[in-house]
Amino acid sequence: MLNTTGNRADREAERKAQEKARQRAEVASIVAGLQTILEGDEQLLAFARGRLAGGWRGKLSVGPEAFFAPYVNIGLTERRFILQHIHPENGRPSEILPHFFPLSDIAALTFTDIETFGNAPACRLILRQNNEQHFRLRLEGAVNFENAKQMAEVFQSLTSARRTAARPTQSVCAHCGHVLDQPSKFCPYCGQRRTDTPAPPEPTNGAAVASAPPSESSAPEPPAFVAPAPSEAPDVETPPTPLVPDVAVSAPPSAWFETPVPDTLEAPFGEEPHAPSLPEEISPDTARYEQPTSEMLSEALSEAEEVTAHVEPENAPTE
Repeated sequence: MLNTTGNRADREAERKAQEKARQRAEVASIVAGLQTILEGDEQLLAFARGRLAGGWRGKLSVGPEAFFAPYVNIGLTERRFILQHIHPENGRPSEILPHFFPLSDIAALTFTDIETFGNAPACRLILRQNNEQHFRLRLEGAVNFENAKQMAEVFQSLTSARRTAARPTQSVCAHCGHVLDQPSKFCPYCGQRRTDTPAPPEPTNGAAVASAPPSESSAPEPPAFVAPAPSEAPDVETPPTPLVPDVAVSAPPSAWFETPVPDTLEAPFGEEPHAPSLPEEISPDTARYEQPTSEMLSEALSEAEEVTAHVEPENAPTE
C-alpha cells in the first residue's frame, strides 16, 4: 500500500523550497544590479522589481525607452528614487542608462493593492512629481508586494519632516485644526471665532454716535442768506436799462441769437452742392419782348408812321 499523504507533503515542501530559492535569487539579483549604480556614500534602503505600466503619458515622463524595456529594478536611497532597466529573461541590468529622481522632486509615492482573485499577490506604486508628471509601476509576487509596501513607508518617513512652503494667507484653526486658505473671523468648518484674528472692539456710545450717519432731523441747518451791506460810494449816475422787446413765449431765449441758415445746404453724398438763387435783372430788350402783343403792334405802327413822315414821296408835285 502506497503512502500518498507522505508523498504529497514531500512535494509541497519541495515546491516551497524551490520558490524560496527563486525569491532569494531574485532578491540577490536586484541588490547586485542596484549596487552597480549607487554612489559610494549612498545606502540602499528599499528595493523591488516590477514593470512600468499605464498609458503613454506616464511612460513618456520616464523616457521613450519605457515602451520597449518596461521591466526595471526599483531602488530607494536617502537621496534618490532609482529605476534600472533589466532583461526580463535573466534579470541582468540592461545597457540602457538608469533613471534617477531626487526625493526633493517627488511629491508622493503611493502604494495600492490589486485584487488578483486568489492568484499571486500584486500591487502598484504611483510616483508623482512636483511638476504634475507621474507614472505607475506594477509589481507581482509576495516578495515584491512586501518590499513595495515597505518602500512606501520608508519614503513617508524620509519626507515627513519636509517643511512645506506655507502660503502667506494660510492659517490653522485653533479649535478644529483645519487649514484655512483665506483669513476669516469665523472658521467655516466648526463655526468658532478665530482666536488668531482679534475681534473688533465694540463701539462705545460716543463712538456709535460719532460713527452713525447723520439723519435728516439731526443734520445742521444751512446758514440763512444775509445780503451784504451796501458800501458807501459816491453817487454815480447809472445808465438807463434798455428796453427788451417782447418775445413770444413759445420762442426760447436762445432763438434771439440764432443766425439765419444759409440757402446753401450740404448736398447728399455723390451730388454737387447748389448755390443760392439770385434775383434776375430784366434788360430793356427782354422787357420789350415780354410785353403783350397789342402793345407791340401799337409801337410798331407808331415807328412806321415816324419813318414815313420823314421820307418824301417820289411822285410828289414840284412847284
